This record gives sequence, structure tokens and C-alpha cells, in this order.
Amino acid sequence: MDRRVPYSARPAAGASWFLLARLAVLLQGLVPLFWFLGRFSLDSMDWILAGFGFGFEFGFWIWLDVLLWWI
Repeated sequence: MDRRVPYSARPAAGASWFLLARLAVLLQGLVPLFWFLGRFSLDSMDWILAGFGFGFEFGFWIWLDVLLWWI
């Protein structure tokens, strides 16, 4: 008699590593946020450039997180 557990009943191989990777991506997305909020001595042009940089960085990490979740 075959005593192996059906594939659907077993946890996914490497699921914990996948969740750790998603957590790392989310934490890396927060780094630019804290950097951006920690800058208080910026003139207007620096605020504009920092805003564009922050938007790109945060958007990139969100996109990567969604991609990892989809895979």
C-alpha cells in the first residue's frame, strides 16, 4: 500500500524561504521611505528630486514583491 502523502496535502517546498524573501523585499522598500522622511534640510529642488527617487525606489520594490508573489 502506498503511504506517501498526496502532493496537495504537503506544504510547498521552500515556502518559508519564499516568505522570508517577500519580507526582505518589503523591508527594503521601507528603507527609502525612512531615508526620505529623515531628510529635513533640503531645499525645494532636493525635495523634488528626492520625491522622484523615492517614488521610483518604492514602486520598484512593490513591483518586485508582486512579481515574487505571482511566481
